[in-house]
Amino acid sequence: IVTMSKNAEIGKSEFAGDQVRKQIANIMTISRFFCSIGLLCCPVFSFGFYAMYLFCGFSDAMDGLIARKTKSSSEFGARLDTAADIVFFAVSFVKILPLIHLPVWLWVWIFMIASIKIGNILWEFIRSKRLLSIHTILNKATGFLLFLFPFTLGFIEPMYSSVMVCSLATVSVINEIHYLRMGRGIF
Repeated sequence: IVTMSKNAEIGKSEFAGDQVRKQIANIMTISRFFCSIGLLCCPVFSFGFYAMYLFCGFSDAMDGLIARKTKSSSEFGARLDTAADIVFFAVSFVKILPLIHLPVWLWVWIFMIASIKIGNILWEFIRSKRLLSIHTILNKATGFLLFLFPFTLGFIEPMYSSVMVCSLATVSVINEIHYLRMGRGIF
């Protein structure tokens, strides 16, 4: 009887450990929400800002990988990741871009890319009732360049790095439109 109760206890703790392990990816994603909001309280380009910004980027890169490794990928997790990405991008945009002087034509280009991207997300929502963005290689490469953008400001003229990001983002949204027209989403 003692052996059975010890085995039952071990079984319960293993089950609890599995449940926690399967939630690590979602916990990382949720932490990105909080760190993104925390960025609003930090002076731009301060140590605290960069520390939280790096954590947000790290959690964005790792949450999907962890979900796949722990076999805990879910539609909820994908939606949560998309929402966290939107919050992180919006906060970063609000904090960083007002400090950068870009020509009007570049602001128009940025606005057009953002409008098409939002349109693509809305189109996918209307089509499939899921609020997800398409995770293509080009979207991931664009996201990585966007993430690196604040780190380049000290040694690359913002207009030049913005043109590089916008060029890749333009190709990415065109690729995204193609996937949506073909009815194939890569999520």
